Amino acid sequence: MPPGYVTLPGSEHQPMAGSRAIGPAAPDERITATLIVRRKAALPAAGAAETLGQAARPARQPIPRANFAARYGADPADLAAVEAFARGHDLEVTASDAARRSVTLDGTVQAFASAFGVELQLFQHDGGTYRGFSGPIYLPAELAGVVEAVLGLDDRAVVRPR
Repeated sequence: MPPGYVTLPGSEHQPMAGSRAIGPAAPDERITATLIVRRKAALPAAGAAETLGQAARPARQPIPRANFAARYGADPADLAAVEAFARGHDLEVTASDAARRSVTLDGTVQAFASAFGVELQLFQHDGGTYRGFSGPIYLPAELAGVVEAVLGLDDRAVVRPR
C-alpha cells in the first residue's frame, strides 16, 4: 500500500477462475475508468413518499432530475477533490456529473496503476485475454469515504453473449 493510502472497501479483485497472468499490461495503453462518489444524503426508504415531499400513491410525482441531483447527488466539493487527485496523477477528467455521482478519467495504464496502487496485468483464459489486477484498490486517505467505487481498471467481460 502506498504511504498515506487506505484500502477502498469492497474493491478486492481475484483473477477469473481458470485464468493465468501472462505479463504486465502495456504501461502506455490508454484506458478509461469511472469513479463513483458518495451521495450528499442517503436515499429515503422505499415507499417513504412523505420523506420525498410527495403525495402518497398513485398521485405521487417523480422528483425532477435537478432536484434529485441537488438533494441526493454528489457534493461539488467531493467531485472537486476527486478531480484534483486525478490531475495530480496525470489522469484527464473527461466527465464529471453530480447527478450520476461520477467522475470519468482517461489516462495510461501506468498512471492508473500509480494513482490507485494496483499492478495491472494481462490474464489469459479459455475465452481470450483481459486486463485486471489482484488485491484491493487503494485511495489517498483524504478520499476515504468519498469514493465508493473505481470501475474500469479491470476489463474482463461481465456478461456472456448467448
